[in-house]
Amino acid sequence: MNHALHIDVPSLRQIADIVDLGREMHNESQFSIAPYNPMKTEQMLLHARAHPDWLLLCAIDGDNQVIGMFMGLVSTYFMADGLMAEDKVLFVTKSKRGVIAAKRMLNEYVAWARAKGCTQAYMNHTTGVDTDRGAKFFEHVGFGKIGTIHVVNFKEN
Repeated sequence: MNHALHIDVPSLRQIADIVDLGREMHNESQFSIAPYNPMKTEQMLLHARAHPDWLLLCAIDGDNQVIGMFMGLVSTYFMADGLMAEDKVLFVTKSKRGVIAAKRMLNEYVAWARAKGCTQAYMNHTTGVDTDRGAKFFEHVGFGKIGTIHVVNFKEN
């Protein structure tokens, strides 16, 4: 097995692989409360790939397999002037967690947000998967904890 890893903007062919990762994320997470929509996922990915204020990355292992994805965007503050970056999704397939893919994608995200002139970059952990581990990881790579997220479900899983 080749242990090389690189982070890049996905090719159109790799979009299908990321749609599959989206299904994996959906099935593993609290988002499984709603039906998975691969067409919507593909549309979001293509929008992010084409739009200059969005960032779409994939982690590709040495065997040329897509093992992770990141999507984020630049937006404005609600009550202040200035730009901020926020994530939409960070996911690494379960069998490849811990191989630095997430850290490398986050490093790219932070560098991109700085280059876009953002004053802050946010990371949310809303999947409900390994929340304590995720929080420790985000703090380890430089994100400070500033709050919590709470949810009310209207439909049972």
